[in-house]
Amino acid sequence: MKVEMMKTSERHRNQIPVAVSMILSELDRAIEKHPKYPMDLIHASAIVSEEAGELTRACLQYVYEPDGIPYENLQRMALRDECIQVGCTAIRMLIHLQEDGMLMYHKSTQEVIEEEKQKQEGSIWKRIYHAIRAAI
Repeated sequence: MKVEMMKTSERHRNQIPVAVSMILSELDRAIEKHPKYPMDLIHASAIVSEEAGELTRACLQYVYEPDGIPYENLQRMALRDECIQVGCTAIRMLIHLQEDGMLMYHKSTQEVIEEEKQKQEGSIWKRIYHAIRAAI
């Protein structure tokens, strides 16, 4: 399948400030609504991926579920809104990547629990070992 590509025209370039303004407005709203942000790369990127998935879903609905002009306008608005949210989440992640100590690898809860189990099992075996050694 051949994908058609379109060159960005001067008219499109003039829309960049408008698009960035919409993304920054959404970023302000998102920070207000969700002040806490994940400290690890996986969860931060999952937020971006989720929004990208919603954008893909909106594209699929626009292409494969057209339902007349009024509905088409709603679909275009949904596409625009999802594009804005993808940009917003990508910028938010980028901002946190710039900060020292942010978005580094942090152990998941599962990893911490597993390590604690191993420590406990190790200490049980140590106690058994020492009890056997003392009995000998």
